[in-house]
Amino acid sequence: MKKMQKSTAVALCGVIAALCIVLMLLSGLIQIASIAIPALCGILLIVIVLELSAKWALCVYAAVSVISLLLVADKEAAVMFAAFFGYYPILKAKLDPIRPKAVSFLIKLLIFNTAMILEYFAAIRLLGVPAEEYELFGVSLPLVLLVLANAVFVIYDYALFGLVVIYCSRVRPKLKFLR
Repeated sequence: MKKMQKSTAVALCGVIAALCIVLMLLSGLIQIASIAIPALCGILLIVIVLELSAKWALCVYAAVSVISLLLVADKEAAVMFAAFFGYYPILKAKLDPIRPKAVSFLIKLLIFNTAMILEYFAAIRLLGVPAEEYELFGVSLPLVLLVLANAVFVIYDYALFGLVVIYCSRVRPKLKFLR
């Protein structure tokens, strides 16, 4: 594949960054989307990784993270994007080739759990979310939520792989303007 012109690359990054910001702004309107919208924005960065490089995608991630943290009403969604969902699809491209697959998977789980624990403490300490928000009938739920989040992460990781396959086989051939 020929190298993409710099102006096309900048335009692609700008369009995806703008789309991510618009979606992140929607998280303030759709309260239950605090995790789904950052995950969706992260998925959009896969296009930049596949068409350009991880360096370009990291620049878009940084820009979207900063703008989201400044402008988005739902700060938890902005922190979720900055803490995990923004960089994970970029990092996944580097982690998937690691063999054996079990080592790759364990590294991914370690990264995910570290990010979720840091996000939990950031929500409590920086965003002022009361610790009682993570209780149900007086029982503290952070550990239970982390276990459930790990199950969802496994599904998310598998879905990302499937989306990359679909993009490369069905969508990419139709995007001739990117070449």
